[in-house]
Amino acid sequence: SAVSKIPVIANGDVFNFDDFQRIRDSTGASAAMTARGAQWNASIFRKQGLLPIAEVEKAYMQQCIIWDNPLANCKYVLKEMLLHDKGLENPVGKAINQSKTLLDLAKVLDLEEFYVGELKRREAGVKPSRRKRPPSPFADDEKVVHSKVARDENTNNEI
Repeated sequence: SAVSKIPVIANGDVFNFDDFQRIRDSTGASAAMTARGAQWNASIFRKQGLLPIAEVEKAYMQQCIIWDNPLANCKYVLKEMLLHDKGLENPVGKAINQSKTLLDLAKVLDLEEFYVGELKRREAGVKPSRRKRPPSPFADDEKVVHSKVARDENTNNEI
């Protein structure tokens, strides 16, 4: 029937890479998506397994610095990672809460030198897309987990 041709995406309870396939297998869905799992540890997309949260926090903060991400968003995501991992009532959590600038956050995660380097690149006019960025630990070498759901709207071919 026509309904069987509509791709279904399962949502929820994806907290590591293997969960994507487990949910697809158990539900028959075409794909699975995650929100909380990726927010708590963005290395969820690595086939090799989750990275330690401290490494993910640093890599995330580097991206925040490179792209001059709004402070409130950086703090929110870092606090969500920490809250899920070991809570906010520790020196790192308290320092994140008290941070008033991206530089403050960079200092908390021992990235002050990285922050200063990025400021110098910006002042020299080097745009983020044109510079060598640190490798992302968030995904494996393939960089992207592909879904077979996406189709070209003109040809209906898989993208």
